[in-house]
Amino acid sequence: MKRLFSLTGLGLLVATGLYEVTITNLTRGQEFTPILVASHRNGIQVFTLGHPASPKLATLPEEGNAGPITGLLLSLPVVRDVKSSSGLLNPGHSVTVTVEGDAGFDHLSAPGDHTLRLFSPAYDAGRECNE
Repeated sequence: MKRLFSLTGLGLLVATGLYEVTITNLTRGQEFTPILVASHRNGIQVFTLGHPASPKLATLPEEGNAGPITGLLLSLPVVRDVKSSSGLLNPGHSVTVTVEGDAGFDHLSAPGDHTLRLFSPAYDAGRECNE
C-alpha cells in the first residue's frame, strides 16, 4: 500500500494532558487541506470506507473548511477536543497540531513522552469526479 503521510510525535504529554500530533506530507506533488485532529473515546466512526463522505466531512477536503466537521465532532460526548491546522500542507512539509486529552479520551496513545510513528493511507472524499 502506498504511504501518503506519516504521523509522528503522537504521545500523551503527561504533565500538560496534551497530545502533540505531527503530520508529514510524503507525496511528491499533492497538497493536503488543513489537518484535523481529535481526542476521543474508542468507537467513533466519522466515515465508512467505500462510501462518499458526509457533507460535513466533505467540506474539509473539498473546501479546506474544518468548521462543519469540527462542530459535529464537538457535539458528540465521546469527543474531548478537536483542533485543525491552517492552510495547505505542501509535499515534504510537516505540521504539528495539539489537542487536549485526559482519562478516557486516549484511544491512540504512546506511553510517556515517547514517539509513536505511523504510516497511513489517505482517502479521497469520493464526492467529485477525479480525472
